[in-house]
Amino acid sequence: MVSSSHLVALLALACGAQAAPAWVLPFWNPFAMQAKSYSFSTYTGFFKYDTQEGTSLAAVAPNFGLRDNVTWDGLARTLLQLNIDGAAHDGSSYKLVFAGRHGQGYHNVAESKYGTALWDSYWSELTTDGNLTWGPDARLTPLGIQQAQAVHDGWVAMLKQRDSAPLPTKLYSSPLSRALSTMEISYDHILLNNPNATVETPAANGNAIDSILGGIVAKLGEARYVKPEIKELFREEYGEHTCDQRRTRSQIAKDYPNVRFEAGFSEEDQLWTTTREQDAHLDARIQQALTQVWNEAQQDQVISLTSHSGVMQSLFRVTHHYPIKPSTGALIPLIIKATPQK
Repeated sequence: MVSSSHLVALLALACGAQAAPAWVLPFWNPFAMQAKSYSFSTYTGFFKYDTQEGTSLAAVAPNFGLRDNVTWDGLARTLLQLNIDGAAHDGSSYKLVFAGRHGQGYHNVAESKYGTALWDSYWSELTTDGNLTWGPDARLTPLGIQQAQAVHDGWVAMLKQRDSAPLPTKLYSSPLSRALSTMEISYDHILLNNPNATVETPAANGNAIDSILGGIVAKLGEARYVKPEIKELFREEYGEHTCDQRRTRSQIAKDYPNVRFEAGFSEEDQLWTTTREQDAHLDARIQQALTQVWNEAQQDQVISLTSHSGVMQSLFRVTHHYPIKPSTGALIPLIIKATPQK
């Protein structure tokens, strides 16, 4: 008689334990069940971001901040083994999350111009100073576009490596424009087509990516592109600041036709108020958002989340990760463990 742990291991191997390192196949756990809540923590040891060392890294670090003594292939194998063991033991599961902060927005420029104290007390409640416009729903500046392009270029360089990081099989984003634009640019011609043509990818890079990913797709026999999903709960700390007030669903859909809205996404912004959201509420919201992701993407071992500084800092608090305040355009990978709570 085959035990549950042996069955999970066999199924995992059948589902592609030997897949190309650039694409980690979904892990099918026949015993997976949705949970009302999870306890989240960070599995450390692979990234420089796991310690204070990560606070001094560039926005897009060489090799995405992977430690010098480990490999992406080793990480992928460890991730699979952790999921096999977790499924057989207590139902816990692990995901490699590429957490990205949007590039510079016009609200970031305004805060730098007036100083944080004056920004928080006065300018953030307006939408413009007559020269800069940051509300509602601040957009990327030209520098912000360049910062998102740096993430894209980082992925292009990564996928040329013999030992490369695994690509996400799910893309999640905040509904705010600066995050959506950053996601589109970051993964353009890699996991999606950017319909806004925010930047032009050089033909040589495009052909290289097509060649690399074409080989991966040929091996896996799967569709290459991923349809991004917008989740309301991944938006920035909201209230008071007009830059964090989102546009209508119809306006977002018009500007970003390549995205999918989560079920129940409202036409109007029902969350933004004239009172600023507090950290405790934000952390509860991110806890809820992570629970949704773990329940909805049970098979996906590698995901991407493009959001905001406040969201990422909350993510680090909820998962007990080393506290990092990400710069605009930062990409920070981390492995998150979720244990179902009874």
